[in-house]
Amino acid sequence: MDQDDQSRWHGARLALGQALLTSSQEYLTASELAEATGKDASNVGKLAERMVADGLLRSREPRRIGGHRGRRPSKEYALMAGGRVRLDELLETRIPGALCRGQQLILAEVDQRTYGDLLLVLSDTSVLSQATWSALWHGDRQEYVIAFGDDDGLVGDMAAALDAAGIPFRRTTVVNVGSAQQLVAQARRASRTAERTRLRQRTRRAAAG
Repeated sequence: MDQDDQSRWHGARLALGQALLTSSQEYLTASELAEATGKDASNVGKLAERMVADGLLRSREPRRIGGHRGRRPSKEYALMAGGRVRLDELLETRIPGALCRGQQLILAEVDQRTYGDLLLVLSDTSVLSQATWSALWHGDRQEYVIAFGDDDGLVGDMAAALDAAGIPFRRTTVVNVGSAQQLVAQARRASRTAERTRLRQRTRRAAAG
């Protein structure tokens, strides 16, 4: 399996796991998982079965629903007990460019004048072999995102090398990684909470007035 296939494989399993984590139902059928992830239902069914074999999911025959029409799904799936932790452990393989919670990042910004200086630092920094990276273009400037694990020493060595070369950089930590579905669910929860807060404030002001 090449790097692109491995990345897609991990991403597909993560998408299914996150769909189950964010669902209001414990069990979902392959069709429901496909709808939640935007993937083909037959492929989702095969992937779910492999996740069952890996100990990530459990399956059962669907419970009968009154008035159900059409072909009845053969199975429905749920996360195993402790499945969230297990899912995180299996999907935290360091695929180049993939981020996970707790990783430390250095963001070094260069332009045409300082690009050569950055390459010199990177070519002479042994700690880079223990990191992954990506590059972003914006206008005439380029930003390198260099991702480490949780080793402060490695990050410190890279930061010191960049500082000595006079290359501007920022140091930060990844606090969360998730799917678009998770972000939408989180935004909706926050929006409902904010709306309830505004409603209470309006009620108090009306009572006080």
